[in-house]
Amino acid sequence: MTTKIQILLRDSQTEKTEGNHAKPVEFVPSNQVCVIDFGGTGTESPRAANGNVKQIRNTLIKYNIDVPTYSIFYEFDKKFDGDREILHDAKIASIEITQKNIKQVFNKKILNFVSDQGKKIPVEQIDKKWDKYIKIMFNKQTDKKQFEDLLQKTLIGLKYTNIEIQQIKNLIEKRTLDILDEHIIDLYNRIIMPRVSVDGKRIELTEALRQIRQITFVSHCYGSVIARKLQNETRNQMLKLDYNDIEIQEVLDQMLVVSHEPAGDLSHPSKAFINFASASDDMMINRFSWLQKFIKNNIRNDRDYMDDNHLKDIEREWFPYLRNHPSKTAIAFLPQKYGNMFLIPQGYEYEGFTLEEEHNNIGYVEPYPGRNINSVALNALARNVFIHGVENSLKQQDYFTPLPEIVDLVQGFRDDQELKKRRAIEFEEMQSIGQELVQSSFEYARENIKNMIAKRKEKYKVNIESNNTNE
Repeated sequence: MTTKIQILLRDSQTEKTEGNHAKPVEFVPSNQVCVIDFGGTGTESPRAANGNVKQIRNTLIKYNIDVPTYSIFYEFDKKFDGDREILHDAKIASIEITQKNIKQVFNKKILNFVSDQGKKIPVEQIDKKWDKYIKIMFNKQTDKKQFEDLLQKTLIGLKYTNIEIQQIKNLIEKRTLDILDEHIIDLYNRIIMPRVSVDGKRIELTEALRQIRQITFVSHCYGSVIARKLQNETRNQMLKLDYNDIEIQEVLDQMLVVSHEPAGDLSHPSKAFINFASASDDMMINRFSWLQKFIKNNIRNDRDYMDDNHLKDIEREWFPYLRNHPSKTAIAFLPQKYGNMFLIPQGYEYEGFTLEEEHNNIGYVEPYPGRNINSVALNALARNVFIHGVENSLKQQDYFTPLPEIVDLVQGFRDDQELKKRRAIEFEEMQSIGQELVQSSFEYARENIKNMIAKRKEKYKVNIESNNTNE
């Protein structure tokens, strides 16, 4: 699925001249303090992008900040339009396929959809099963080609006919989300390149740091994939400009991304990529880590059904040490290795609670009806990080001022020193909860691995006994 990325601008001038709408632009000027929003897959029109940027502008205005605000939207192939609901209804939103994990993904995930105990199944059954499962994302055309070759050989081995093979390829293609290098390079050229180079040559490191810190990124869902790929492409291009690894990491650590309900891999290349999420959001990717498996199986309820019992069970399923914690809120902070994430068990507490509302858990200015205290607190933290990030950007006019640490970004906006001390203690509590969460996932992993080994030994023993009997 080919994707074209467009950029829109909304500021005080366009709000006067464009009839309260954002206007399309070719690039983001260098040496400009601004905010850039990367929305989710629903941001596929100027109207949707304008809605995203309007919410951000309203937040900035509330804090007496007036800076240009940009939003991007995606032009997807028409063939994807009819399957838009598949992504939003998926039990597991998507899987990102790379050179490193392609065989693992295929053997553990894809093979289960095209076969049953090593035998072919009806194409209609594959289509139905896939509907409830995943989107596939590729980074490179070469990865996609390798995947297609592997799929072709597998389907032939399962004795599918040529017609059936083409049908299966078609249904997979409809569920493929390609953000290829060429799209990200284009985005890099239009946003980042003028801030780290002049006439194809690198600039002084302090100047690159200053100009990158002038931007504050906001992302939601699929937008976090774009932001992460943009950071990775920035690294690649800066290496070509003769920046060294240490310098590049310094630059990326000034590239603040306030990421809501992220899709994609959580192994971010920067400590400035800060995530905010609900564990009850099933549209986040099912990643290949024991921490994610533990969260899915022990924190979130079974989301294949939704009834009143879910609302009663969610507190029981969340960790006892969260319920008994002295804080009024139950928020865990997971360090950079595990996603640099502020995580709550659930965002909504009312009858009629839906999956989509958990996933769209954003609201800097006006809280949505039905939100619980965890959700309100989570959005307050995200808002603080966002506003403090922009305020720091405004200090970059003449010289570089580093981005504050996370503990400072999450602080409130009062000068009350006692309040700041209390906020710092609360952040330490969130870190403690996160550490316990990670430790619990380690124990979960050890137990599961132990059980898997035991099952394999038992299976091996049965096979040996069976062979001996046959002899």
